[in-house]
Amino acid sequence: MGWEVEGVRHLIHNEADPKWLLQGPVLESLGLLAERDIPYDVVGVVPEHLRTALEVAYRVPGLRMVLDHLNQPPVEIAGSEWEGLMKEAVENKNIYVKISGLGRLEDVEPCIGWVLEQFGEDRCFCGGDWPVCLLTGRYEEIWNRYRHVVGENDRLLYENAKRFYAI
Repeated sequence: MGWEVEGVRHLIHNEADPKWLLQGPVLESLGLLAERDIPYDVVGVVPEHLRTALEVAYRVPGLRMVLDHLNQPPVEIAGSEWEGLMKEAVENKNIYVKISGLGRLEDVEPCIGWVLEQFGEDRCFCGGDWPVCLLTGRYEEIWNRYRHVVGENDRLLYENAKRFYAI
């Protein structure tokens, strides 16, 4: 019985260098993922992480990446650095976004609406954030925030994630 890897994720926000992904050995490893069609989750929390992910996309063009937690958008999207960088990300068809790790419903709705409009429904999907989400409430409450915004859209709730991770 062999192992099957569905995706790889490294918590880059825990690294001292926000450009950690651009190290030679890391880029080489990401290239191996691209060769094997294994997607990479980018857990960024500051604009520099997003800028770095865009550079990775340029250097490793075959790598499929998903920006977890929408790379922590600001409450005010219009005119923000995040908005500009995300518009660049939209241009790369191998970059997806994961609707997850967001705050209060009133903050979540505009962000989700924005990414759905920019990336389209085929490059967005929801993530559950379990068990970390339990720090801010019950799992059911957190998941219902997203369902309130995306409705019963099976593509966003699970089909796109199944396709992205090939499961």
